[in-house]
Amino acid sequence: MNGKENIIITDNAIFNPETNHNIMHVCETKIMKRQAEISTQNGGDILELGFGMHIASDYIQSNPNITSHTIIEIHPVQYERALEWAKDKPNVEIILGDWFHILPLT
Repeated sequence: MNGKENIIITDNAIFNPETNHNIMHVCETKIMKRQAEISTQNGGDILELGFGMHIASDYIQSNPNITSHTIIEIHPVQYERALEWAKDKPNVEIILGDWFHILPLT
């Protein structure tokens, strides 16, 4: 995603109608859960690139050893959804932009 495409968001998928492409689907839940388990196994500060359907985000937040959780989201609609999702989560920061331009590349 480049943040400019039209997207359709349902309970089961995020879809780009112009390219007929699923960006994310609930069938990815098992792998997103496992990814969250691996990335949070030591607790601490977590960086997540893309909010998606907040499947991984929910699993990340379920770990009580997380100190902070930063999500970088490129798409403005998804950014707004992430802000709404995070409003009662004090350890979450949502950043709008492309990770490539936000994170230092050393």
